[in-house]
Amino acid sequence: MVVSKRIMKTAVARNFYKRVARDVFRHARKDLGSLDFVIRPRAALGSADAPVARAELHGLLQKSFSLCHSRMAAAANR
Repeated sequence: MVVSKRIMKTAVARNFYKRVARDVFRHARKDLGSLDFVIRPRAALGSADAPVARAELHGLLQKSFSLCHSRMAAAANR
């Protein structure tokens, strides 16, 4: 996992974001299966924003997971 210095200036902020992202992926591991994801943070994350970031990231993972499965099901029906 890589977080750009341009977005998060300090190593502490980058490492914090990585920990939050890893935690969300760890909790959603059984639902994700063998999918690969690219996450590009667009703004710095403060420690007070961690619960909000976890919720947003979890919601985005669920949305992309359901979209991927619906596309795979549509392709299988062709």
